[in-house]
Amino acid sequence: MTIKQWLYDIIALVIMAFLASYLFPPLWLPIILIVLYLVFTNVKRFFVPKGHRIKHRMLKDYLVNKYGSDGKGVYKDMVASLRRRGYR
Repeated sequence: MTIKQWLYDIIALVIMAFLASYLFPPLWLPIILIVLYLVFTNVKRFFVPKGHRIKHRMLKDYLVNKYGSDGKGVYKDMVASLRRRGYR
C-alpha cells in the first residue's frame, strides 16, 4: 500500500471512530430487543410440558395436503381448540 492509501485509511478510521459514538447506541437497541425476544421465546418454550407442544409446520402441511385449500381454516380451528386444552 502506498502512503496515500495509508493516509486515507487512517482518516477513514478517525471519522468512523468519531461517528461510532453517535451511530452505535441507536443501533444497539434493536439488537438488544431481538436478543431478548429470542431468549424469552426459548425460555417460554421450556415451561411447556413435554408432549404439549404443537408442531405447527407439520400440522399445517398435513392438513393442507389432506383437505387442500380448506386445510388452512381447519388448521386455525384445530390450533385454537388445542390451545384451549393446554397445548402451546
